[in-house]
Amino acid sequence: MSAPRLRHSLSVARWAGELARLHGADPDQAVRAGLLHDWAKEWSPARLRGYVRKHGVSVPGLNLILEHRREGLLHGYVSAHRAGRRGWAGAPATRAAMARHTLGHGRMTLLDKILYVADFSSPDRRTPESVRVRRLARRDLEGALRAAAGYKIQWVVRRGGFLHPATVAMWNALAKSRA
Repeated sequence: MSAPRLRHSLSVARWAGELARLHGADPDQAVRAGLLHDWAKEWSPARLRGYVRKHGVSVPGLNLILEHRREGLLHGYVSAHRAGRRGWAGAPATRAAMARHTLGHGRMTLLDKILYVADFSSPDRRTPESVRVRRLARRDLEGALRAAAGYKIQWVVRRGGFLHPATVAMWNALAKSRA
């Protein structure tokens, strides 16, 4: 992991721990998930693809990811699998949050939500959107999740990119829960 990636992971870990304390989740799991969530982020597409195939890592929509040449989306699943194999993330909830932190999921747990929001809005991120989500996250985690997901989806759509079915399922679940 490069020095900038490590700084980001430490920032996410601290922020995830704080969000866990504020919203009633296990801070230790949140910190661990934050530390390890991007372990494979800097891997090449070929290395990510190879790891998933070699170890049979379960990734929803894997064929779509490969078809659209978006192997970078695999990094959360690879990081979670690898951390589990090494014994650094023994709790299934920690690994699930790590796996889901990029694409989301139709049924996000509290820890999933915390890591997703913490990654988007960690203090090392300075975009206006991240700052807004960071402020909101202290008092309204669901609102922060909706805002973060909305910003990410808009970014992808503006660039004509591929929206993964897990991201669409997360957004639809958020919309349904708000109705």
